[in-house]
Amino acid sequence: MKAKIDFPKNFRWLIAGVTGSGKSYFAGFICEELRRQRKRFIVLDAKKDNLRGLAEMKDVHEVKVYPDVAYNWFKVLPKDYLIVYPSERTTWEDLKDQYVMLLEVIFYHDNNRVIVIEEAHNLARQWQIEPIVELLVREGRGKNLSLIFITQRIADFNKLVWSQCDRTFVFRYFIPQDIRYLESMIPNFRELNASLGEHDVLEFNHKNAQARIIKAFEIIRITPHYG
Repeated sequence: MKAKIDFPKNFRWLIAGVTGSGKSYFAGFICEELRRQRKRFIVLDAKKDNLRGLAEMKDVHEVKVYPDVAYNWFKVLPKDYLIVYPSERTTWEDLKDQYVMLLEVIFYHDNNRVIVIEEAHNLARQWQIEPIVELLVREGRGKNLSLIFITQRIADFNKLVWSQCDRTFVFRYFIPQDIRYLESMIPNFRELNASLGEHDVLEFNHKNAQARIIKAFEIIRITPHYG
């Protein structure tokens, strides 16, 4: 049986897990559900292969970001479903500059869209958050701009941004300091974490403090995963 995911009108979600835990696969599953429910999305991928397989779905377009190329991001706004990812030669600094410009265009000229940000700790660090990300978190609800942050470095992700998230989806952690850190936001995380199997994900709703475990076999994708 496939897991059911409900999408509120406006939401802020965090997906966290260590390398190889299954977070990118799960993020792809989330995007497939967004497409199935005809909810517009744009993915800002940090690696060329993480979520590129989503482009095999109908009407999902892709843009590859090359270094030293000027992009007119206004042209992507009519695309309801979009994957943006770097070329092999694109550095993170080049990519970050492009993503900041793209987020600015989305905030001021778009609405009714879910923005998925891979390796979000690079744009929302503990002590240094990109202003456009902070603006989207604070003011994006008025434009029905929802956010899904994905990170493998939970301790580096901005805690103030995390505190604005409605739900956290977290995979099993093994390092004690990470477990203690997660306990500061998710009560009883140590016990919940111990009950997670490989590639299971814990869904914690911060609004009502309810938790459920989504088993790995419930996360069924229809597009290929290259990550």
